[in-house]
This record gives sequence, structure tokens and C-alpha cells, in this order.
Amino acid sequence: MDEREARLGWALVSEPADTVALSFATEVGVVQSYEWLLSSQKVPPISGKMGKLVSQRAEAWRARLNPSEVAGLLARWGTQGHRFLIPSDPEWPLTGRRLVEQAPFGLWFIGNEEILRGLDASAALVGARASTRYGDEVAAQLSHSLSAKGVTTISGGAYGIDAAVHRGALSAAGNTLTVQAGGLDRLYPQMNSQMFEQIKVNGGIISQIAPGRRPSRWRFLDRNRLIAALCPLTVVIEAASRSGALNTARHALELGRELGAVPGPITSEMSKGTNRLLQEGATCITDQNDIMEILGERESLSRPPSCGSLLDDLDERESRVLDAFPKVGSTTCEKLVVVSGIPPIEVSAALGTLEMAGRISRNGKSYRRMQ
Repeated sequence: MDEREARLGWALVSEPADTVALSFATEVGVVQSYEWLLSSQKVPPISGKMGKLVSQRAEAWRARLNPSEVAGLLARWGTQGHRFLIPSDPEWPLTGRRLVEQAPFGLWFIGNEEILRGLDASAALVGARASTRYGDEVAAQLSHSLSAKGVTTISGGAYGIDAAVHRGALSAAGNTLTVQAGGLDRLYPQMNSQMFEQIKVNGGIISQIAPGRRPSRWRFLDRNRLIAALCPLTVVIEAASRSGALNTARHALELGRELGAVPGPITSEMSKGTNRLLQEGATCITDQNDIMEILGERESLSRPPSCGSLLDDLDERESRVLDAFPKVGSTTCEKLVVVSGIPPIEVSAALGTLEMAGRISRNGKSYRRMQ
């Protein structure tokens, strides 16, 4: 048995938020833990508190075991455009700045796999299903403008704001990613099936839930965490005071991602949630430039690089300072001192050289690396 088979097996018997299964597999090994699950052994290969938790959960996991289903899914989901992705795959999207603890055992994906390689330049745009005309227009305009600049937009594929986001990206022939709460053979909602077919061409559809499983309330809540994890920025466009989009916002903050919100009329129930987020410190988003500033790029992200490497013709000090810049967003001289380990006076000198060379831009006390 290899890791992919074991991860697929675990994905069938456990839910994405099953921290006991994830911790057990991490400590013992994905293959070894799944082989124990397939056996008739009652005592798990781990002791202490985790061993007790595994023993308590084992019966529920084993009730879902279906080795023949694992074999069938491995065969069907191993082709181009239809993948069961695991962390060792180059297309695995939860890496680098998007790395999360307790990542799912695997992700099911349909579409153009190249979209998964460019998620550092992406933003989740989410909001209410029962959206207003104002919310729909803002969602579509933001998504269209961002797509034209090479930003991948991510949303949940539902009615309302989600659909407006995806359609805005499609209208610009841009990349857009739908995150589903059920299996990819049960795309939800069915009324958006034509839109989903277009998305498969211009982007992709992804889920942490195995085929054959229906979306449910707890899976929608788990799905919201994945939406926030996939990108550096989540923007809530329109949300009532108890909207599920606020759950996505909380996940973004817990994962250390940037959070933005679009202001709305104080007379609108559908803007109470977003206005509250702004009161609590979310970045105010009024157009695509606000989003581009957070992502750290004002021009098209798809333009070709200038001749040579950004580190060409720099001395060691300047190279270290430039390398200390974050991939997205801005930074300060003080932060660069900490990251680079170079004294402040030398960092300041290097910043002056880098700015004159066009390698960085300056806005007050903030600096941003040019791509």
C-alpha cells in the first residue's frame, strides 16, 4: 500500500475536521495507521491519551471502510483534470504561505491544474446567498477587474455573492476556483451546473469531501476553512449579522490570513455583518486597487519578468535584504532588520539602492518588492 491509497482510505472514513484521525495518522504514519484500521486489531499502535481517543473512534471509522471503493476511486481519480491530490503532489495547494495545521488527507480536483500553482496571487470573495443587487454588482465588478489583472478568485459556488464572483471572473476569461462542501459528483447547487462546466475550463473545482458524499451543514462550515486557507486574502462582500461568510472570515483570522470587507448601507440587513467586520479591524475594500495593494502588486500579475534575476548585480547585503521581503504585501525597515539579520543602518542603505534600481517601491515607511 502506498501513501495515496492510505490517504484516500482515510478521506473516506473520516471527516475533514476529525482531528483525532489526522493526529493519529501524523504520529504513527498515514500508511501504518490505515493498515491498522483495516486489520482486526483492537489496540492501536499508539499509547496515552491519543491511544484512548483512537480506540473510541475506531468503530465509527471501521463502519465506513470499503476497500473496493478505494480501488475504484484511485482508478477514476488519477487522470489529467480529475485528481485526488495529496501533500507530496506538486499541485498540492496548501504549501508555503498557505500551509495549515491539520490539513485534510487529500483534495479532490476537477479542472485545469495550473490554477493550483498560482494561488499566492488569489483572493477569496465570499458573501451572502440572499444577496442584494448592490452586493451582486460589487462582487461581479471586483472579480472581473481582479481577473483582468491575473488574480485568481475563489468562492463557494453557491447562489448570490458566490455565483456573482465566479461569473465576474468568467466574463473576463479569468481563473476562478470553486470550493465545494460535498463530493465533486454532486456539485451544489445543481441550478449552477452550467456555470460549473465553464469553471472547469477557466479554472477548477475542489473539495476535501470524497465523491458520493452530499453537502451538509457541518461540511459547509469545514469548507469555509478551506476557502480561507487557499489564499492570502479573504474579502467579505455582503453578509448579514449571522451569515456563514462570517465563519469564513473567522477562519481567515485564525489562519493568519488577511481579511477585508466591503462597506454597505447602514440600513441594509445584508451589510450588518460586513460593517461589523470593519469596526473590528478588517481592511476596508472599495475597489480592486485595495485588494491589489494587499496582495502586493498594482500591475498585472501575468506580465513577463524583466531580463535576468532580481538578484543579478546586487551585492551580498542588498541580496539578503531583497530576499527578506515577503512575496506579497508590504514591509518596513524594522521588519527587514529582523528577517535579514543586518544592522538597521545597512538595511536603510540597501533599501535606497534597491529603490533606485527599481527593485522595490516605497510608500511612506512601507516598502514593497517589485515582481
